[in-house]
Amino acid sequence: MNRTSFDRVFYRMTKPWVVISYGLLIAVSFLYLDKPLTLWCQSLDWGASRVVFKGLTLLGCKTMYVVGLPVFAVILHYVKHQTWACRTWFLWLCVGVPNAVAGVLKIIFGRARPELLFKIKAYGFQWMQLDHAYHSFPSGHTITIMGLVFGLWVMIPRYRWFYLALGVAVGLSRIVLLQHYLSDVLTAAYLACIVVWGLTYLMQRFTPKFMENVHG
Repeated sequence: MNRTSFDRVFYRMTKPWVVISYGLLIAVSFLYLDKPLTLWCQSLDWGASRVVFKGLTLLGCKTMYVVGLPVFAVILHYVKHQTWACRTWFLWLCVGVPNAVAGVLKIIFGRARPELLFKIKAYGFQWMQLDHAYHSFPSGHTITIMGLVFGLWVMIPRYRWFYLALGVAVGLSRIVLLQHYLSDVLTAAYLACIVVWGLTYLMQRFTPKFMENVHG
């Protein structure tokens, strides 16, 4: 199996020194950067630019992908566009599987969202929480858009820098809008990369004909 550009990035991102460095970055963010950055964002008057961030953050809403992509895939199947039907199902998996993983982690870690920092000074992990207010880690919107980004990268790699820029913008919007901390976003992006690569690897091994359509 020939390595794609996404494969090469994944292998770099999973080198021990990269994993350790990225883990340290997340730890430093949690200990020293998250609260100051969030409080700084709260203190700013974003004006009209806030509307832009609200628009960007909508691109990370999982519902429109989880519901919309299967409908689109069925339509494509019935109008005989099998390649794009397969690609649409693949993108659905790239969004859905990382979100399932993130959903479990949110409950396990139970990290208080920034709103609780402002209301009751709550910060950090409370563990095994079902309350949405304690589901900050990792960022769901970020893992959604980055799952989509990496899925598109697998399908059509020539536009990967555009996809990545869009993913970064959505992740940034979650911080600016005081919905997540920096470490939530960093973790979600890395997790999306790992899960999408694992999904791609398994599908290339067990459903090679399907993946031939995905790659076009």
